[in-house]
Amino acid sequence: MAAPDIDVDVFSSMVAGIKKVAKGITIYASGSDKALQLSKLKAGGVRLGDVPDTGPVVFAGIDTIDVTALGADVFELNHRLFSSSRSVMDDLGRVLRDIRPPGSRTPQLRGLPRGSDPPHYWQYPP
Repeated sequence: MAAPDIDVDVFSSMVAGIKKVAKGITIYASGSDKALQLSKLKAGGVRLGDVPDTGPVVFAGIDTIDVTALGADVFELNHRLFSSSRSVMDDLGRVLRDIRPPGSRTPQLRGLPRGSDPPHYWQYPP
């Protein structure tokens, strides 16, 4: 899921059913996605694809990758970062080949919080 504009509470109510039919799920989230920030203001509540100051929303059994560091252009919405970033497109290709966890398919990702095993989520370094 790239920049999913889904209310976190709505997704939380559906996650068990989604995990039953999906072999693996990866959420790419960005704190610089202005479209999601506008949606949050309009709809209220945190959006699944956003990264608030506390970090991305994480669900057990779902890989979450914070891509905020890959781009933040003040003149764009940054909602297409996922399709314009070579790093993310390469990672998506590895997702399709079912290579997990994210750190094993894309070495530049770092697991956070540091020292946790397994990591709660992954992040492209700034």
